[in-house]
Amino acid sequence: MDRVEEVLTLDPTTYRLTSHRFRCAFVIPSSAGSLRYGQEVTERTKGVFPGTISLPAGVG
Repeated sequence: MDRVEEVLTLDPTTYRLTSHRFRCAFVIPSSAGSLRYGQEVTERTKGVFPGTISLPAGVG
């Protein structure tokens, strides 16, 4: 593991999550030196979700 970074941004009045970013990087040794693998995942939320969120049966 070379690096891990996670950033959460909250709305200052409602404390709801408005954006999320996760980045990681790995250094993998190889016979030719080393390989570096990185990944970045981002997401943003906006507006009001009109549906209902519930746990699956048997969870919680």
